[in-house]
Formats: sequence, C-alpha cells, structure tokens
Amino acid sequence: MLAFPGYELTVDLPRQVIVKPQGEEIPFDVQAFRKHCLLNGFDDIGLTLLQSEKIKSFEAQRLATKPWLAHTL
Repeated sequence: MLAFPGYELTVDLPRQVIVKPQGEEIPFDVQAFRKHCLLNGFDDIGLTLLQSEKIKSFEAQRLATKPWLAHTL
C-alpha cells in the first residue's frame, strides 16, 4: 500500500536535485565517482571491463615470465 498514491518525484542526477511536482528543487550530494558510474551505467564488472586491455597485457606478461602458472592440476 502506498502512502501517497500517484505522488511522483523527479531525480535529476546530473544537476543533483530532486524535483517535487510543484517544481520545488531539493539539492542532494553524491560522490563524483558514484555519479559518473550511475550516469554511465557502470557496475563493478563494467568498471573492470574498461581495463580489459591492461588486464590482457598483464596476463600475457605474467605468463611469459611465469609459464608454470598456466598449468592446472
């Protein structure tokens, strides 16, 4: 059961305000990094995938210098 059926708010993340139906704006704070992630749809996996080329390079170098790590039991 909703306390106020039909009541709506607008969250304007880029401007960091909540807009009430009458137009009143309530500012809020959000960390810049969290805002960036929310606006760009990045979760932890998405952020990791942004580094995929660096990860591949690291893995290739590690395999070249420690080939025994490629073997599994």
